[in-house]
Amino acid sequence: MKETVKLMRGNAGIDAGILTKQESVSGIVKWSGFALEKIAAIGDEVRDLPLLSTQGLGFVGTPANAQIPVKDFIKSKENGYLSAQEAFFGFADFYNESISRGIKLIISDKDGVLKDGDKTWGSDFAKIARVMGQEGNPYVVILTGSSYQQNLPFMREYGLDNRLEANSKIKDYPYLLLAEDGAIHINVLTGETRNYVQDIQPELLRILKTEFEPRVKSKIEEKILKEFNLEWSGDYNDQTGKVYHVQDKLSMVTFSVPRYFSDGKPYRKSPESERFRDSVIGIMIDTAEELKMPYEII
Repeated sequence: MKETVKLMRGNAGIDAGILTKQESVSGIVKWSGFALEKIAAIGDEVRDLPLLSTQGLGFVGTPANAQIPVKDFIKSKENGYLSAQEAFFGFADFYNESISRGIKLIISDKDGVLKDGDKTWGSDFAKIARVMGQEGNPYVVILTGSSYQQNLPFMREYGLDNRLEANSKIKDYPYLLLAEDGAIHINVLTGETRNYVQDIQPELLRILKTEFEPRVKSKIEEKILKEFNLEWSGDYNDQTGKVYHVQDKLSMVTFSVPRYFSDGKPYRKSPESERFRDSVIGIMIDTAEELKMPYEII
């Protein structure tokens, strides 16, 4: 693993983190016991490309709502699958295709794949969860950049909790949700977490969270909020004309891209949102160089 902070401009947020989704795959292989060629992955954002490009994966795919570079990448792969369906319906399409190919485990992004903005398919996914690992049905491990706390409502809605105790296969492998790009492993049956953050370059982590994060936040407040006519949000669910700073992450720094303009129009796919992402990434780069913190842009 490179000793760098990775700067990532996703659809929902701009992240700086030490662990990438690709680097989490080796842990999934270790704890699941499945060979790479029996593992598939699906994602929709540019920040999912390191995961989708993991050498040796048996199958990779994306839903129809994916960002263009992701679609282009999947089209270029012999084992790639571009679904004609969007979001969860694209996931379900990929899931069924994975079964036909003998895949044992699917690594799935959350936002844009299993849920899409305010659209959720919890009861549909819960049906899949109840038969994971049984009779040829693959496990689904959700690999997301969001924090443990941010995932609690999702886990309840999507049936990822002690209701799965009846499935003996999940008892054997209960870590079905990996937060913060894989740094935090969540046992969906008990809520217990495995925290690997302190094992990931502790000095680099200290700089990231105690020096880099407050400096970037201060610069966003000084330079970006006024320019883009935005405000800070103190509530994850309030991102209309507001930027939410995710403060409970242990291994990452995340600033959200507003969901809507102040007038209620969608923000995240607008030209303004691209300019916003570029500005935040620019501040992160400047701050990393000031601190002499090693970084790379993904």
